[in-house]
Amino acid sequence: AGKAGGISGTVREGRGHILVDTLDPKPGFGFWLIGTVALLWNLLGFMLYLMQVTATPETLASAYSAEQVEMLLAVPAWATAMTAIATTAGVLGSILLLLRRTLATLVFVVSLLALVVQDVYTFGMTSTIEVFGKVPAIIQAIVLTTAVFLVWYSRHSRARGILR
Repeated sequence: AGKAGGISGTVREGRGHILVDTLDPKPGFGFWLIGTVALLWNLLGFMLYLMQVTATPETLASAYSAEQVEMLLAVPAWATAMTAIATTAGVLGSILLLLRRTLATLVFVVSLLALVVQDVYTFGMTSTIEVFGKVPAIIQAIVLTTAVFLVWYSRHSRARGILR
């Protein structure tokens, strides 16, 4: 087996040419680091989602004002479903990325689309910023930027042949 520039494969000679039977680009340390951080990030998001949907009104009242609790309890099922899809797809996409599967890109796109729908509700259809302040908007900007990055990174990794 030959190796050059992070690409390995079976190298053989035939009719005066070197032939490579299989190309298998090897991901570097950065790929594994990004994949691991993505998985941890998305697991955190999934855990926060689970905490949100399992919290009782009493639990919420111990951490939030009455107005904030009312807003949290009024979230429609479809918006909660978007959060479920976004976080679950984020975890699944991260696992698929670490398994080097091309399906990771599609799953990250599903996560991103669900996140955008969720954000349209949260920031376009409610008074979230007025009730909770600017922090949720800042956090969601980071979440959205990360989701866009993961779509880009998985597409980039696929184009480089790292994902199969």
